[in-house]
Amino acid sequence: MITDFFSKVYGKIVKYRNRRYDREEHLSTKISIPVISVGNLSVGGTGKTPFEELLVKQLQSIGKKPAIIGRGYKRQSKGEIIICDGKKVLVDAREGGDELVLLARKLKVPVIANESKVEAALSAERRFDIDCIVVDDGFQHRALIRNIDIVLIDRETLEKPYLLPKGLLREPLESLNRANVVCLTSGAKITDELKQYMNQDTIFIKVTVQNGLPYILGNIKSDFEEIEKIRKKERIVAIAGIAKPYRFYEMVKKLEYNLVNYLNFSDHYYYDRNDIEKIRRFAENNNSRFIALTEKDAVKLLKFVDRFDHYGLKLLVFPITMAISEGGKTFTNFLKIKLG
Repeated sequence: MITDFFSKVYGKIVKYRNRRYDREEHLSTKISIPVISVGNLSVGGTGKTPFEELLVKQLQSIGKKPAIIGRGYKRQSKGEIIICDGKKVLVDAREGGDELVLLARKLKVPVIANESKVEAALSAERRFDIDCIVVDDGFQHRALIRNIDIVLIDRETLEKPYLLPKGLLREPLESLNRANVVCLTSGAKITDELKQYMNQDTIFIKVTVQNGLPYILGNIKSDFEEIEKIRKKERIVAIAGIAKPYRFYEMVKKLEYNLVNYLNFSDHYYYDRNDIEKIRRFAENNNSRFIALTEKDAVKLLKFVDRFDHYGLKLLVFPITMAISEGGKTFTNFLKIKLG
C-alpha cells in the first residue's frame, strides 16, 4: 500500500534526525534551570493539557516555581507572546493558543508562546522569577536540552503503533528510550513489548481523568443544586473542537446528562459569529437551552457569552483534571531528585 511506503520514508527521516541530535551536541541549547518536557509519540488527544496542569501543581507542591512554554498550536499570531506574567492572563485564546491560555487561566504561572521553544525558554528564564520550565508538546523538539522527558501514551497509540501517514505516530515506539517517565492514559497498559523499548531506569505512572463540577460559562461559581437540576431535567446538546470529541460526548453521557445531539468542529477550532449562529440553530432544532463543551472550547467562546445569553442559551462547561492512580510517590521522589 502507498501509505506503507510513505510511512517507511517518514520513519527514515525521523531516524536520521534523531541520530543527528544524538551525535551532534551543538545542535541543542542548554539553559541554566531545569527543563521538563511533556509530549507524546502520536498526534493529538493523549491528554497533555490536563497532565501539564497536574505536573505544575506537583512541582509547586515540592516548592518549585515553574513557567510553561510552547508554540501555542494554531494561534493566530506570530513571534513571542507573553500569555501570562504569573498574575494576569494578558491575551485571549486566538492570540495565545487555546491550550496555553487555558493553562494560564487555571494556574496563573508565567506562560510564553513562541514558535522557537529555545527562544521561549531563554525569555522565560530572563523575564520571570522561576526555577524550572515545563515545555508543552516538547518530545520531538530536541533543540532544547531537557532534564526530564515525560511521554504520554494512550491505548489507541499502542493498538495501532504505525508511523504517519499509515498511523498516528510521529516517532516509532523505540524513541521511548529517550523518556525518563512514561505516563499511561486512557486505559493504556504496560506490556513486555512496551518495556523493551525503554531504559531500565524509566519509571511508569498511570493517570486517570477526574470530572469536576460543571459550571455555566461566565458563572464559574454555579452551585451544585443548579447543575443537578440541569442534569435531571434538561435536554443537552454538545459541541467540541478537540482531537477526539467522542471521548467528551461519552463522558457527558456517563455523567447521566440527557445528551440528545452533538456538533463537531475541527481540533483547535476558533469560533466566529457565523459559528455562533450555527450553534444557536443547532440548539434550537434540538429543543435545547444548554450547550455542553470542554474547557478548551470554553476559552474560545468566552467572548460570545453575552450573545448566547441574548438567545437564551447557556454554555455548560465540563472541567476535567488528572490524578496519578499508580506510581505517584515514585514520581514525586523522582522530581525531587532530578530538580534538586
